[in-house]
Amino acid sequence: MVAEDGELVGLYDGLARFQWFKRRLGRSAKGHDLEMHKRLRAPQGDGPGAGVGPLNDWLWDRLSLGEGPDVLDVGCGFGGTLFAWAAKSPAGTFHGLTLSPYQARKARNEARRLKLEERCAFRVQSYDDPISGTYDALVSVESLFHSPGLPRTLSGLARVLAPGGRFVLVEDMAQDGSVAQCSEARELLSTWSTLHLHTSEDYERAVEQAGLSILEAHDLSAQVEHSDPTRLRARADRMRTLRRLTPSRTGRRIIDAFLGGLALEQLYARGQMRYRMLMVGGRA
Repeated sequence: MVAEDGELVGLYDGLARFQWFKRRLGRSAKGHDLEMHKRLRAPQGDGPGAGVGPLNDWLWDRLSLGEGPDVLDVGCGFGGTLFAWAAKSPAGTFHGLTLSPYQARKARNEARRLKLEERCAFRVQSYDDPISGTYDALVSVESLFHSPGLPRTLSGLARVLAPGGRFVLVEDMAQDGSVAQCSEARELLSTWSTLHLHTSEDYERAVEQAGLSILEAHDLSAQVEHSDPTRLRARADRMRTLRRLTPSRTGRRIIDAFLGGLALEQLYARGQMRYRMLMVGGRA
């Protein structure tokens, strides 16, 4: 992923505008409904609670950060995770990276509304470009999916992780390399302007190559909601028809985002994707 990738930037920006409009229609309170990741089912064992927000609390508890940590969110969206964590750590500083100028602008506005502008900062930048600063903790929720090369991406992130720091990532990972050959996977990659469908083994190998080590691993796949495959295929067919009839490029990008989501949901329904959390550590 590079910052100049217009298709990916356009996808993020278009979807962000749509999500923000939905949030306004829902009359969301300050700091609420900012997350742009999966709504999970109730856990069957150890896992985050049901919904969207509980994942932030679960990850924070697992990180066990001390007083006043410096935190970087890689793919921060509207800042939902950082705002939730800032409320738990009055002395910490929280930084977010996003490809979407629209997301960054809205996140800064929300920081001012929450009176967190001195501790929460957001900038438009690819995580594959050099990142300034060092951080006690990194977090990435459903963002590394777009990486064109995991070893390069994770090596770059490892360089900004402070000694003894922790990096927690939650991501959609293919069950194995054969998944990329199916039609749903090809549609997912095309509509989400993404080059590769990374497997769990790809992540584990890249972690090792980056000089990091896996401290915890959790499979949250059982908590991922999905509909019946037949219903999903019918919804996707209707979406493709709507896309053909949509003259607006922005409108087509939003439809692409939903088509990709439906393709991903179909892969989960068939057990071909895993939703995993990895907590990795750097040098001591």
